[in-house]
Amino acid sequence: MEDGHHFAFIAPFVDRVTREETIPVALDPAGFDRAAWLNDVNQQIVAFMFC
Repeated sequence: MEDGHHFAFIAPFVDRVTREETIPVALDPAGFDRAAWLNDVNQQIVAFMFC
């Protein structure tokens, strides 16, 4: 998976927004899965805080 950008910490936008609008914070680099990346980060945070 490619690296995202600073805005990757923002929750994914609905498909309608990314199809119809060009909003820089909603667009991810090719190959970057924001939802999967956020899930991974969240799991790492929980593991750090509670383990």
